[in-house]
Amino acid sequence: MDRGQAYTLEGTIGAIVVVTAVLIGLQAVDTGQLQSSEDRVSEQLTTQSEDVLTVGAETGALSQVIRCWGADKSVVDGAVNSDENARFERMLNHTFDRQNRNYNIYLTYWNRSVDDRTERVISTSENQALAAPGRSTAVATQRITLYDDQQIQFGDGCTTPGYEIGEGAFKIPDVDTESPLYNIVEVRIVVW
Repeated sequence: MDRGQAYTLEGTIGAIVVVTAVLIGLQAVDTGQLQSSEDRVSEQLTTQSEDVLTVGAETGALSQVIRCWGADKSVVDGAVNSDENARFERMLNHTFDRQNRNYNIYLTYWNRSVDDRTERVISTSENQALAAPGRSTAVATQRITLYDDQQIQFGDGCTTPGYEIGEGAFKIPDVDTESPLYNIVEVRIVVW
């Protein structure tokens, strides 16, 4: 009888050792679903596009290029001659163009004449859309508030200030002529 109890005790201790070893082994190894390279690329592009828009908004470069597009610039594209690029376009060039990434930039703003929001592609001419985004695509958005007393921007690099937005022809309409608020523009970038 003593021998039977010893075998039972030995079996129980052995089972505890095996279960403990399996638990420790499982903690050391990631048993989750493997992330595909496309998922990692998409995640990286999302972080980069959010960072570009955030830094552009915080430094004023994004507002500057919107005020330049609304007055003088027809395309916002980091791939053009670097001497003519605005600060935000240089950010695009450094982050995406040098890595051979495609992107489209969209502006969405309130338009009282159609009583709805209007969307414009500003990274290419509207009749020259880029190739369709691939599977590893990232989207980021940022809102920029424009005021009547902000100056439009002209020239190479969008560095030459002009008249105030509320005083002249500007591609983005004024939402309320009685208010200092000119419009709220949503900037969306799609990168692939």
